[in-house]
Amino acid sequence: MTAPLRSTACAHPRTIEVEVTAPLLLPAPALPTVDTARGPVDIVPAPPGARPAGTAHVLIARSGPVKVPHRGVQHTLHRGDLLVTAAPGPGDPPHWDRLPISWFRFPAFWLGASASELTRRPTIVVDVERSYLGRLTGSLLLASDSGDLPAPERHSVLGGGRLGRIAGDMLSSLIDEQAGHREGEHDLRRGQVARVRVHIEERLADPGLCARSVAHALGMSSRHLHRLFEAEELSVARLIRRRRLEVCRAELLRARGRVTVASVAQRWGFASSAHFSRVFREAFGMSPRQWQHQNADPALSAEGDAETSSPAGLS
Repeated sequence: MTAPLRSTACAHPRTIEVEVTAPLLLPAPALPTVDTARGPVDIVPAPPGARPAGTAHVLIARSGPVKVPHRGVQHTLHRGDLLVTAAPGPGDPPHWDRLPISWFRFPAFWLGASASELTRRPTIVVDVERSYLGRLTGSLLLASDSGDLPAPERHSVLGGGRLGRIAGDMLSSLIDEQAGHREGEHDLRRGQVARVRVHIEERLADPGLCARSVAHALGMSSRHLHRLFEAEELSVARLIRRRRLEVCRAELLRARGRVTVASVAQRWGFASSAHFSRVFREAFGMSPRQWQHQNADPALSAEGDAETSSPAGLS
């Protein structure tokens, strides 16, 4: 098939006949090479205070074929192939670190509904000759390696921002692809739920964050947003409150008594300390002050006890 292309870069246009063949595909990206195995690379951290949801492990063969042991089975990976699992065997990691593979870890929190597929299928092997998405995902992960740093300083250059979550979306899509999930309504819903979760994480400190504001910001109706989360563990409103409570609990733990409960509650969008204390107790079985006291710096606790026992007028 030929098509005329008209050039406007000079005063006299020229017509060039160009032969076009279909389909048009981009060449597969080259796989970066890493010299030695040095333990796992953490791609992106879980959100502060998030409940443990497991970890996805991604192994990428840097040369091949290579025999990779996993839970008593030897899997053959060729260069660039991936093995994805959420359940390494007890003796697997020491073997992995001696093989010509790169090993990455990713919090299952960011994989959404795809994380359940890893529970159902403990081992997913991706042949990159048959999966262009697998090749792209592997190339991104390998390119994100922080280099020759020893563990535990190794990390991904993607960090905890949008690029890290994009890597999570790619891994999630790859898991779904390998599970044989059809593109269409299921993938559209999963993508929209992921957008909502990212929007909530980025605006947790906004006091005006609510289901209505989320729907408005993402260009959907409140009814559609509600329907999206019917199959999720929590509604949008409960998800917002739960994530705020988890972040507040994590901050109180880190501060170890050096911040007030009221300041933390206000910083993360709670209208009043009383309301915050009530929902905190409902969620975690103790008040914020009890949690704070339980995890306070011993030196600060001793000062507080001394002040409490001081005679009136001397404190």
